Amino acid sequence: MKTYGRRVQAGKKAIFVPGNNSRRDADVLVCVEHHRYTRYRSIFDNSYYTGICFWTADNEKTINFPKLHMENCTTKHQATTNRFKPSVRVIKNMRNAMINAHYIADGVAPSYFLEGMFWNVPTQNFSWTYQQTVENCLAWLDSCDPTQLACANDLHWLIRDGANVCWNMADFHKTMAALRLYWNTSGR
Repeated sequence: MKTYGRRVQAGKKAIFVPGNNSRRDADVLVCVEHHRYTRYRSIFDNSYYTGICFWTADNEKTINFPKLHMENCTTKHQATTNRFKPSVRVIKNMRNAMINAHYIADGVAPSYFLEGMFWNVPTQNFSWTYQQTVENCLAWLDSCDPTQLACANDLHWLIRDGANVCWNMADFHKTMAALRLYWNTSGR
């Protein structure tokens, strides 16, 4: 309180620290390092992925791998001739417009899952125009088996009911239907 003021607020996952004249607003996630072992023969002979673990305000444990997620998205971006990240931005902007136009409710399509959804789309679907890329990606997602989609960290499934690090199937289908409807009927 002495350093950051009385406006510091604990949220469900993070702590909001308000900015001042020399500091921006920040969401601070209190977490610990997590290891997902792929091999453990001894303390000197092991292999693992490094991630984070945190607990929500209602004591729900969450494990994630943000550095691996970021590395995989950067690799995808480079493999798509720098089309991945702008295409994800297009989808996130569409999501925001769809919320404002009441196509979907806020919270149905979190950014993390939209990015993961596009991360699964094969590289050849990222075209030279964003319009064609979005159409290609939506067509591929319409025809894929959503139970086989992985998060961008490639360690969690993207869609699984009842798992706190996964998107639920109903929200995935709502999002896809809203994206299709918005894409086909908006004055884009």
